[in-house]
Amino acid sequence: FKQKTAYEIRNCDWSSDVCSSDLENKGKYTLVVCSFYGLSSVEPSKFEEFEKTLSDRRNISLDTAGESADELATVLRNQYKLEAYVYHERFRSVVTVGSFATPKDPALLKLANELRCKEREDPRTKQKVRVGEAFYLLGKDGKTPVKSWTADPVPEVMEVPRW
Repeated sequence: FKQKTAYEIRNCDWSSDVCSSDLENKGKYTLVVCSFYGLSSVEPSKFEEFEKTLSDRRNISLDTAGESADELATVLRNQYKLEAYVYHERFRSVVTVGSFATPKDPALLKLANELRCKEREDPRTKQKVRVGEAFYLLGKDGKTPVKSWTADPVPEVMEVPRW
C-alpha cells in the first residue's frame, strides 16, 4: 500500500468523509480495530498559514497517524495473518480487518468480540478493570515484543467506502 501524506490528502474533496483510501477490500463491510488521530482541520482564514505548516511534514501529526496505521496493518498481515487494510479519513487513519458481506456476519461478530476490551482482575489491586487487546511487533527472535498498539475498546463495523 502507498501511504498518502497529509500534504497529498489536503488536495482531496473535503466534502467527502473519506479523503484517501488505499483499500482494496472486496467486501461490503469491514471491522475497525485501531484508530489513529491527527491534526487535519484548518479555518479558511488560516489556510495560508496551514500551507506553510504542510511544507514541514514533521509538524503534521496526521502523517504520523497514517504511518502508524500502515505499520500496524503490516504487522497484522505478516505476524497475525489477518486480512488488514488502512483507511485514511479526514481526521484519522484506521486499521480494519476482514471482508464481510453483512454487518451480522458470524465471523465478523466473533472477531469483534475477540478484539473488544475485556474485564480482568488487576493482580496488584484484585479489582476488576477493563483491559484493551494489544497487538505486538515481535523482534528477530520471534518472541520478544519490540512495539505494541492497543486496539480500540469496541471494534466498529464499517461499510467499505466505494468511490
